[in-house]
Amino acid sequence: MVFLKDVTVTASVDGTQIANANSYWSAPEPFPPAGPKALTTVWTYPAGITLGAGQSMIFATDWVLAHAIGAVPNVLGPMTPPPPWGVFGGGATPAGSIIGGPITCTITGT
Repeated sequence: MVFLKDVTVTASVDGTQIANANSYWSAPEPFPPAGPKALTTVWTYPAGITLGAGQSMIFATDWVLAHAIGAVPNVLGPMTPPPPWGVFGGGATPAGSIIGGPITCTITGT
């Protein structure tokens, strides 16, 4: 899991930084659709916030590589459109944000 060791996750909820954001990755698990050696992991943060109807919160995140990662074999097959970075597309991945972040998402209760 070279990727997880080299990426730094930053995240916030309503502008408050989440401490130790890298610690919220799940344990790697097999991902059979991508091949016998593929693994997947999920980043999950329990915000502890219950939104009422019309209330909202803003989640922001970025995933940043401190240095480039060499080419990774593309086990997923062709992607349309191809991603601009290599982690899942088969090419090298440069240092910096791998998700074009920071990105934000407003979540509103119903």
